[in-house]
Amino acid sequence: MSERSLARIARAEKAAANARLQLSETLDEIQDKLSPANILTEATRAFREKRTEMQGQVMSGLLSRPVLATALLSGLGWALRKKPALAAVLNLFLRGSATTRASAHSIDSRPQRPRRRRSRAPVADTAEETA
Repeated sequence: MSERSLARIARAEKAAANARLQLSETLDEIQDKLSPANILTEATRAFREKRTEMQGQVMSGLLSRPVLATALLSGLGWALRKKPALAAVLNLFLRGSATTRASAHSIDSRPQRPRRRRSRAPVADTAEETA
C-alpha cells in the first residue's frame, strides 16, 4: 500500500472515531432529556410559568375591575359560609402545612353528637297478630 492510501485510511478512521464520539454524546443528551426526573422537572417548570402568567392576568383583571372583583369575592364568601365547605376549601388550597390542617380542623371542631337510631316496633300485618 502506498503512503497516500495509508494516510487516507488514517483520516477515515479518525473521522469514524469522531462520528462515534458525537453519536455517543448525542445519545447521552437524549437519555438525560428523557429521564423521569428531567421530565418531571421540565413539567414542573412549565406549570409554574403558566401559573405565574395566569396569576398576573387574574390580578390585572381584578385590579382593573374592582366592583366585579368585590362581587365575585362576596359570592364566593356567601357560597362558603358553611363551615364544612370552608374547611374543604382550606384543605384544597392550603394543604401540606401543619398549621393549615390545624386551622381547617378548628373551623369545624365542635363535637359531633351521634345520631340516635329509631327503634322500629314490628308492625302487625293482620288483625290476628294484634290480638
